Amino acid sequence: AADGRQFLVSFARFWTGLGAAVPVNRLMLALIVAAYGLQGVCGRAMLYAGARMNQAILVGQWHRLITPIWLHGSLMHLASNSYSLWHLGPQAEALFGAERFLLLYVLSGVGGNLLGLWMGAARSMSVGASGAVFGLMGGLAGHALRTYGVAGASQTLSSVSRILLLNLFIGSRRGSGIDNLGHVGGFLAGGALG
Repeated sequence: AADGRQFLVSFARFWTGLGAAVPVNRLMLALIVAAYGLQGVCGRAMLYAGARMNQAILVGQWHRLITPIWLHGSLMHLASNSYSLWHLGPQAEALFGAERFLLLYVLSGVGGNLLGLWMGAARSMSVGASGAVFGLMGGLAGHALRTYGVAGASQTLSSVSRILLLNLFIGSRRGSGIDNLGHVGGFLAGGALG
């Protein structure tokens, strides 16, 4: 038992030090890239084990509300979310701080998955960090709405609105395979939290 406690204390110190040395947004980026690398090794098994599958969640596999945030369906999917996180992450982390950024990111991803569970087809399957990324946009937009009139707030709101509308338009194409419920749920969760 003492060895276990010592390990946990050492582990906590490691992560605290890592968080102080590396911005959380870059750690999230590294995690989604590493997870995609593992997907390459494990094949589709990792997707099937961690994707949001509504039927599986409804029978008790609640981990599927969190694990899809780290998985991606293709290299282009990963690249799109990585690019967005690379650009939005520093701005959101600077505004909210590391701990709030992490909460915003994860809870927005879960929010996107919850909306997909609630309103999506029973047999739907989804992966990707886009709900979490849309949550960053929602958080930035929510903050901009609350501070409207402060320098930069209207520009942030305009920029986020354009990105949101463009992505929803792209996702509305028939056969796109894009989970707009995940995007909207993440954006709404982020807006509420931001």
